Amino acid sequence: MTGRLSFIAPLLFITILSAIFVEGLYQALETFVLDVPATSKKSLDQDQEKKALIINPNEKRPDYRVILTRNLFGTSLNNSEVVEAPVAPESEVENISELGIVLMGTVSGSENNRRAIILNKQSRDQNIFSIGEVIEGALIKEINRGQLVLTIQGKDETLDMSEAAQMRPVYKTPPPSSPENPGGESNISALPESITTPRPTPRRRVIRRPRATQNTPRTASGLNTAPSETQQ
Repeated sequence: MTGRLSFIAPLLFITILSAIFVEGLYQALETFVLDVPATSKKSLDQDQEKKALIINPNEKRPDYRVILTRNLFGTSLNNSEVVEAPVAPESEVENISELGIVLMGTVSGSENNRRAIILNKQSRDQNIFSIGEVIEGALIKEINRGQLVLTIQGKDETLDMSEAAQMRPVYKTPPPSSPENPGGESNISALPESITTPRPTPRRRVIRRPRATQNTPRTASGLNTAPSETQQ
């Protein structure tokens, strides 16, 4: 038994070493031999891309002037073009009090989306205006929160919402109920004289007669008669 073990142990050790050697050999082949074509292929593709990037001087380039001429996106091609600011027209009004307008409110937002609600005192019409528009000969220069900057004959004046509360309609509330008349009930005494209240109908009184007793004799007609006194 001991001889067999001494023979099998070296054989098993040699088998394990052989397997490890073969596995390492395969890994070395995959690393150094099989990856060479892939690396060469990558380098070849890179060379082709570099060649494609080289511009051929004899090749005809595409003409993009047609796109610029049509101006598909509506952009300004002339960079020197300057947008002129709106100019206030000439007006006979000298100050803001002569315009006859009241600022009722403003709508905040971006500079191009700001709006102002303005009331005309004479016509009582409300309209919405934006920056750059003209109202009663005054140019709207700025629209701020609760404030308006107008240009009148080259001068900037400010219009606020101080008069807006006076122009709003006032709603009257009903008077409260008095302690004598709680809940707003109608008073009967305040009704006109032509309206009369219904009178109560009198009830009939029913009189019931007492029933006849046993000691009281009855006649043939059924009437009760008092007993007659005996004659002596």
